[in-house]
Amino acid sequence: MIEAIINEIAQRKNYLEGAILETIYFGGGTPSVLNKNHLARIMEAIFSNYKISLSREITLEANPDDLTSEYLSDIVRLGFNRLSIGVQSFYQDDLKLMNRTHDSEQAKRCIHASRDAGLTNLNVDLIYGFPGLTMKKWDYNICKIIELDVEHLSAYHITYEPGTRLYYLKRKSKLQEAKESASIEQYKLLKSKMQDQGYIHYEISNFAKEGYYSKHNVAYWTGQSYLGIGPSAHSFNGFSRQWNISKNMSYILGVKKERDFSVEEMINDKTKYHELVMTNLRTMWGVDLQHIENSFDNKIVFHFNSVANRFFESGDLRMSEGRICLTDKGMLIADYITKEMFLE
Repeated sequence: MIEAIINEIAQRKNYLEGAILETIYFGGGTPSVLNKNHLARIMEAIFSNYKISLSREITLEANPDDLTSEYLSDIVRLGFNRLSIGVQSFYQDDLKLMNRTHDSEQAKRCIHASRDAGLTNLNVDLIYGFPGLTMKKWDYNICKIIELDVEHLSAYHITYEPGTRLYYLKRKSKLQEAKESASIEQYKLLKSKMQDQGYIHYEISNFAKEGYYSKHNVAYWTGQSYLGIGPSAHSFNGFSRQWNISKNMSYILGVKKERDFSVEEMINDKTKYHELVMTNLRTMWGVDLQHIENSFDNKIVFHFNSVANRFFESGDLRMSEGRICLTDKGMLIADYITKEMFLE
């Protein structure tokens, strides 16, 4: 797999047409299972084939139980300057429910160890909206993030993905989904407490201190080009979207033969419009009305304005300096608003 990833990095070096890379992100799964030699070889391939910005952001997604002091020192030496830690909860019973391999103490210790290793840009993932999460427990999780003084928080509502323990328990009627009203109250508490502490709510699920937005994710949300490497990885160059096959062995063999390991789709105006609305509306910057008018035909512009006017009247959208943004009320139904803005 490492050989295939390194080979794909070289094979696709012209995909971004010589652009200077601002961000490098090791994610999508659990890249922290890779040892320092694996990571070093991949980093060497990237730096050998691409131009890299001096102000680059290099992120590693990690599980708390992988983050020993030695491992953290290794990744810092390799050039990683941002760490995204999948804590999910600081309660042991919640971690057990989600079938996580780390414990609550490891979740706290790895953050302190990251600081000791010299990392000054940390993201922590939390999950809410799952059965058994009381407001008291959720408040504690948020307060712990504030106490640990992390630069960035990503808080996601629970999803029941096929193949997970939660999905199995739900399917077997061994657990019941939490009430929507409870999820809404948890989200409101999250937003209130983080903003009170000076964190900027710059995307529906993301909060950051000033200057610590995820550069990588902002690039996605604002429609910039990116290259994805590895099984299931997606790429976008402004004109087409490309994604690699998901099966590991098929991917490895495809890269070796330099063919048949990815699928490409040209993006038409309808898809461009849908993706723009879906991503931009989630952010505090919203959708640039002038950009909509300059980029799409009158039919799409008319549809967008008509739907936006409905949600202005209901108080779910607002206009700010030529940009259409979600209000606090609108954030609670963002998916519905986006769906309404989509074309038939």
